[in-house]
Amino acid sequence: MLPTTFCDLVGCDRPLQLSGFGGSDDVGLPAAVSNCGALGMLPGSGQGSDGVDTMLDRFSRLSDGPVGVNFIVPFSLPEAMEAAGARARVVELFWAEPTEDLVQRGQSGGAVVGWQVGTVADARAAQEMGCDYVVIQGVEAGGHVAAVKPLADVISETVNALDVPVLAAGGIGTRADAEAAFDAGAAGIRVGTRLLAAEESHAHPEFVDRLIDASADDTEMTIVFGEGWPDAPHRVLRSSIEAVESNDADEVGHVSTPTGEVPVPRFSITWPTTDFSGDVGATALYAGTSVDGISGRQPAAEIVAELLGD
Repeated sequence: MLPTTFCDLVGCDRPLQLSGFGGSDDVGLPAAVSNCGALGMLPGSGQGSDGVDTMLDRFSRLSDGPVGVNFIVPFSLPEAMEAAGARARVVELFWAEPTEDLVQRGQSGGAVVGWQVGTVADARAAQEMGCDYVVIQGVEAGGHVAAVKPLADVISETVNALDVPVLAAGGIGTRADAEAAFDAGAAGIRVGTRLLAAEESHAHPEFVDRLIDASADDTEMTIVFGEGWPDAPHRVLRSSIEAVESNDADEVGHVSTPTGEVPVPRFSITWPTTDFSGDVGATALYAGTSVDGISGRQPAAEIVAELLGD
């Protein structure tokens, strides 16, 4: 039987959470994840309270399931966290030392607040600051990585050290990966890379094709894509490092927005969505070792069911 503590806490039916994909205002994939009984997550970084409200309005037109808003703390406004806490079921924070003030801002509107961390010490700190749950990340994760050890080395220790539910993140791309996390005591799993290849994903088709063709050995931890967020470790497809280092242009492409075209500098943290035009291969192709579990595009509901053994 799958664990229910996280489900009971956030109001979902399945103990799976979508990763918060910063840099995209997509609500289609989060809505699809929530519609199949798991927890969809929206990106709140870089937005004001009005932007968060608009995003939640768009989500509500596609789903009436529970939803969370993810904030990367150095790029987030406290008032946006409060706006999310007033309407979303979950507010989740990342990339900063847990503080009681930020936790209380999210909780002030009635939301459940979680913190994604990379060490057991930070997990303890998150609980001490009042978090309702904690996400422990392993180095296998795609995107920006706070972890310093593999997930298998930290999940059990984290579960044993805390009283709140603990979610496992990093490298979870197959049913076997999910089972290992649950066997170690995780109350849920956090999935990013595998769901980037969902049919509802906002990822650029060429990016998805590269994920499908890649294996875990094709990913690499780096700080190369640091324009806008320097010296922050992240895991990407190795081919993107090679491509951007051989591209001499100042810009690798642009993103279409309602207000015009926004250039994407070389080495930018921006990853390619369907709004990107240019050299996809030379952008930050964030990918975890869970690419081993991707064999093609699938509906999000099918991926969730496969991971949870439904």
